[in-house]
Amino acid sequence: MRNNKRFAFIAAIAVTLLPVVAGLILWDRLPEQVPLHWGLSGEPDRYGSRAVFVFLFPLLMLALHIFACHAPKKAKNRSAAAEAILFWLVPALSVFISAMVYIQTLAPDFPVMRILPIFLGLLFLCIGNILPKCPYSRTTGIRLPWTLASEKNWFETHRFAGRIWMIGGFLMLFCPLLPAATIPPVMLTLLIGLLALTTFYSWRFSRKEK
Repeated sequence: MRNNKRFAFIAAIAVTLLPVVAGLILWDRLPEQVPLHWGLSGEPDRYGSRAVFVFLFPLLMLALHIFACHAPKKAKNRSAAAEAILFWLVPALSVFISAMVYIQTLAPDFPVMRILPIFLGLLFLCIGNILPKCPYSRTTGIRLPWTLASEKNWFETHRFAGRIWMIGGFLMLFCPLLPAATIPPVMLTLLIGLLALTTFYSWRFSRKEK
């Protein structure tokens, strides 16, 4: 078991640093300034140093991953599925964000914003699938005042959230079919809606418990 965890940790480090290898291969084709941020229109609105992005960004993501893996875990009940997703989330983000930057830099006309909804949609589907399985915990899950105050509220909120996050993830997969200018606001609306519905349901349930 310990060897398996060590192998997974090494594999996660390798995936997180994979963008460095890609950056070195593409180094001569990358300009001195690369896009680092996109506005709601889907167009790059902030640029930064090629060297900083190729080397510093993956290293920062690696530091975040190591911190998350070694952060104190005080709760006795933890969801193995939730921890697995959290374990691979940072490596996946490192590869995905770097890929978006490299693609946008080398192929400015490529519709990068049509890729983001697919990534987020799949992520939401994974989250929605594991939420109902999350045991009562103070480290992973939907930590709202009402879920932490009541185990029944915790389980009912996670069951409800699992359904709507699955629906949200499914809808997100269709966002690339929309006009490019509408994709960012639609995605933002979906995210805010999911968070608001989850919070409202938990609050409403707590009122019914009284």
